This record gives sequence, structure tokens and C-alpha cells, in this order.
Amino acid sequence: MAVLVDSRVMRKGASQWDDKLVPATQRLELTSFSIGGLVPWKSGVQLRFTIPSKGGGDTTVLVDVGPGDYVALAKAMIFNDSFAALKAFARAIETHATDAGG
Repeated sequence: MAVLVDSRVMRKGASQWDDKLVPATQRLELTSFSIGGLVPWKSGVQLRFTIPSKGGGDTTVLVDVGPGDYVALAKAMIFNDSFAALKAFARAIETHATDAGG
């Protein structure tokens, strides 16, 4: 599991008077389905975060991202900041190769 350090979840209220996006949480966790047998019959990654519920307590939200969406995510990252995205891809490949003993 990785905790994302430069991401946040914003939420907007349902009423017409509460029309601004406000920070809901900054703790986002990213997990690969293949780690720890999370969902052994699936591949992809899962983004998890918790936000306060209107009536009290918390609501946990899971976003499952499958491999079919990786290109769209990569394109969006490159469009936003190609240097940072390509540097991150290279770092991830290097780390994976090192962890795999290569």
C-alpha cells in the first residue's frame, strides 16, 4: 500500500447554498490488487479514502481502476505535466526492476 502525498479529495454539498468544493480528506491510499491477495481474480489498482458523513461517522470510498484505464490515466498525467509524469513512470519502472531483482 502507498499513501498518496500530493492528492486530495474534494466534495460539494447537495444543497444549492453549499455550491463550493471543499477539502474532504487528504489521506488517500493506493493498493495493487495483486498485493496480499486483495482480489486474486482481478488485476488493477484500488484507491481508498474516507470522508465524513453528513449524519456523523465516516464513509469509506473505494475506486477500482482496471488495466483498461491505464492508458487514459497516463495520457492525462502526461497532458498535465509531461516532465513529472515521465519522471514518475521511469522511477516506478526502476523501483519495480530493483524489487524484482533485476
